[in-house]
Amino acid sequence: PCSTPSDLRRPAGSQKYKLTHRDGNGEILFGAQLEYHTLQTCVTYRHAPSLWMGPVPKFDPQALPRSVHRLLNKQALSIVVIGDSISAGCNASGWADGPPYQPAYPELTRRHLEQRFGGKVTLVNPSVSGTDTVWVLGSIDKVVESQPHLVVVAFGMNDAAGRPASEYQANIQKIVEKVRERLPECEFILVAPMLGNRDWTTLKQELFPQYRDKLQELTGPGIALADLTSIWTGFLEVKQDWDQTGNGVNHPNDWGHRVYTQVLATLLDPRGEPLARVDPPHLIEAGPLALYEQRLLSNYTYSYACAAADLDGDGHLDITSSDAEPNSNLYLLRGDGKGTFKPSFIQKYAQHEDQPIRLERHAIGDINRDGRPDVVIVDNLKWDIRWFENPGREAITQPWKLHRVTASKEVPGSYDVALADLDGDGDLDVAASSWRFGNRFDWFENVGQPGTGAEWVRHEIDGNIGETRTIAIADFNRDGRPDLLGTSRTVNQVVWYANSGRSATEPWPKSLIDGATQTPAHGHPVDIDRDG
Repeated sequence: PCSTPSDLRRPAGSQKYKLTHRDGNGEILFGAQLEYHTLQTCVTYRHAPSLWMGPVPKFDPQALPRSVHRLLNKQALSIVVIGDSISAGCNASGWADGPPYQPAYPELTRRHLEQRFGGKVTLVNPSVSGTDTVWVLGSIDKVVESQPHLVVVAFGMNDAAGRPASEYQANIQKIVEKVRERLPECEFILVAPMLGNRDWTTLKQELFPQYRDKLQELTGPGIALADLTSIWTGFLEVKQDWDQTGNGVNHPNDWGHRVYTQVLATLLDPRGEPLARVDPPHLIEAGPLALYEQRLLSNYTYSYACAAADLDGDGHLDITSSDAEPNSNLYLLRGDGKGTFKPSFIQKYAQHEDQPIRLERHAIGDINRDGRPDVVIVDNLKWDIRWFENPGREAITQPWKLHRVTASKEVPGSYDVALADLDGDGDLDVAASSWRFGNRFDWFENVGQPGTGAEWVRHEIDGNIGETRTIAIADFNRDGRPDLLGTSRTVNQVVWYANSGRSATEPWPKSLIDGATQTPAHGHPVDIDRDG
């Protein structure tokens, strides 16, 4: 079956709503349910990067800090969406009970945020079809009743029949003020709506960009703009309205509802883009010590480990810092030697199947002997150990090449790593602990004479010790060979293993340092008493 543009017309006065076409030739077909849905063809495809040159939403760390903080820390987030028929879900396939049964953007957004961040996200949606900004001013009780942390205000389609932009702005501002009188810390997303059908005479098309601009004037800390107006303007340069409409005039189809969700989600998801705003140093005094604390990055989801080395070869210390899911990034902060750092990425997570996800403890060393320090890191989710190859100073801010130390899932619960030439062949090897899933200590031989990080062989040090945590390098018996320090949390042991010099073929004798400390986890070998 096929359709023609004439199928999208109806005789004047023949429908429930008067949808006069701008050319005077009858009316636009009104889709009350899934009429347009059945006429549209959906195609899933991959496109070349950077084809879309139109506007895209951007995350602003200053806009919705409280809501973002709750999401990143897996705290419950309560959302209210208040709007017209678009927000009520009209013409989404789930709303009309037809396949593929996709929910409208409010519920789709809730599901996405809950899945993405892993915390509880609740939604109250008192939106009503046919309403405008005047109506909601009398419905504030419905907005605040559930004590939301975030309110999405989505009006404009019905206002665009003729309400001046100044009046529209004043109404939206009153909504924000009335809610904040009762919920002072509530945050807001103001939605500049999609464009209605330009051939429908009822809508004043010039009002949509005016509304958007007036909403932009209201933004600031705690108030963000979801600019669907600009995005839809870009869409209509390459698509027809009938490709995107759910009812022919002023509702999105499933695809449009997904676009709404993408825009809203972008405003709430740092996607691992760290906030590098420099805060004033904070003085911390503890007895005779006085230290200044300086924030370098924020918007982490799980900042568990960091390390320092001169990674770009400029003579100044740089910092690496890992971040677990959902960001799953490995950050590089390049230092200038004066306490100032510029952030970039060693890994910026892009949901590629081979990328590590739960990035935690890591160590820095020259794995391939090219004179540049590389990074060896655990993936605590995939039970892997990987290493990132330093590309050199000129490409230091580009993604680093990823290599394997272990086979997939070879170290259950991979937890901590340390680097040293454990077999004395001139290259760095890797020692590792394996948490409560592996309950062992291993070392991985960098195979070769010397090795370059291309091939590795696992050697077990201790295969029956509960919940291994710390693994560290030190020469405890001063024989010139690197020994290993380890902790076992569930058996309350701090131990060290002696390197015999035949590390690949002989056992590593174990000595108990401390069996009295309860649940030892993390520590470092240091000559605290300065006795050598």
